[in-house]
Amino acid sequence: MGFEVVTLVASMFGVMVGLGKFREGPALATLMVGGCVFVGAVLAEPTFATRAMGGGGQQGTTGMGVSLLGPALARIAAGLGLVVLSGVIPLSRDFRAARPWLVRAVVLGVPALGLAASPRLPVVGPLLRQMPTAGAVLAGVLGFLVFTVLFSAAVHCAVRALETGRAR
Repeated sequence: MGFEVVTLVASMFGVMVGLGKFREGPALATLMVGGCVFVGAVLAEPTFATRAMGGGGQQGTTGMGVSLLGPALARIAAGLGLVVLSGVIPLSRDFRAARPWLVRAVVLGVPALGLAASPRLPVVGPLLRQMPTAGAVLAGVLGFLVFTVLFSAAVHCAVRALETGRAR
């Protein structure tokens, strides 16, 4: 019930931002509302955590015989949609200036995500398991360092792209 109250209050602030009651920081306000909706939906459905940790096999929560999984997934999608829209707000102000920074963020972010997912790939995972322990640890440490550099640079470029839309 607490997550529903937080989502309701955040939604009321979102409506007030949409109506122009708060002139400063509409993108940040939209980001916070989207984050509250997303986190509230994820934490309100207890089977999400067990599925994310590989527990699987559990049915979604039901209320009066109706599955609550569909509405929870819809709220997650709505929260993520608001988060994405919060990035569109500053970018729409001066997209020409933001474009080079966005391209750099994508060029650096895609390999970082690929590196993060690589242990789950059918080629890399078995290869890491066949390596001696010291080699696997060294590969993990080096992979983590490369990931950290790529991810940090991608986030920096994304932030710079968002800064180009700062109201002057």
